[in-house]
Amino acid sequence: MRANAVARATKPARPRRRADLCYNYPSSQHSHYQTPVLVENPSFSKDNEDDDPLPGIDCLQIPGEALPGCELQACGYLTKGATSCNFQWVRHHPDGSFHYINGETKPKYLITADDVDAYLAIEVEPLDDQRNRKGELEKVFANKHHKISFGPKMQYKIHKILFEGEKSLRVFHFTRCLNKWQSAMLVIKRRSYRVEDLVFGGVSVILPDQKFSLHTVVSIPSGSPLEFMISDFDSSCGEVGDHLFKLMDTSIYWSRDVVVLILRSFIQRVVQKSSSEGKGKLEEKEKTKDFSFFPENPS
Repeated sequence: MRANAVARATKPARPRRRADLCYNYPSSQHSHYQTPVLVENPSFSKDNEDDDPLPGIDCLQIPGEALPGCELQACGYLTKGATSCNFQWVRHHPDGSFHYINGETKPKYLITADDVDAYLAIEVEPLDDQRNRKGELEKVFANKHHKISFGPKMQYKIHKILFEGEKSLRVFHFTRCLNKWQSAMLVIKRRSYRVEDLVFGGVSVILPDQKFSLHTVVSIPSGSPLEFMISDFDSSCGEVGDHLFKLMDTSIYWSRDVVVLILRSFIQRVVQKSSSEGKGKLEEKEKTKDFSFFPENPS
């Protein structure tokens, strides 16, 4: 009897298992989190279930280079009977606000231009699927809790294009009427952009110059490292026009995210200039109104 007691007292601790590569992820529409299903079989026993602490995860971290276009992967060790985890990537902004990144519920995450100047984190909830228990929510930040930013080479390329004021890119343009991708040239300027069709013997215009405005939006579709979309409101027909592009060049230093930031920078400058011009006109009008003793000529 005493030998048995000693054997139980000296029973080795349960081995820790890496929690980063072993999951399939079912879809869910009712939560920020999705429950992963463990592929491999757990290698621990269920002795003294009532005395066990809640499932946990140790050494949670996000290693790797945190630059747009790079893929991060959270990892750690499942402990205390944990068999799987829920994952959710979160974008924290400098003003203290944050939001859950839609659809990003796996340990891997591709950094995009949307993450620049924000703090990127992942929330992990360890689970014990066999006993239907949840552990304490854990959170860790990427990039050592520093803001996501472009590297020096990317910054140089962006500043160079912004200074020159024009850039032509070979892209694939999605043609909705044909329902297929076609090779094209995207010409980006300070105040507008256009799309040219690459044909034998010359260049034909697919989309004439589209001026940037307050309604111009550049977005990044989920799930593709090369695609981006330019949307604008067409006042003539009262509809929003979407133009989907896919970058041909896959270089990390001339990536989709660099193009997106250049477009957004040109749009921001146009909007700011329009706003300042409008403010100047308003101030001039107010000044004239204050020092004018006669009403304006209605004609």
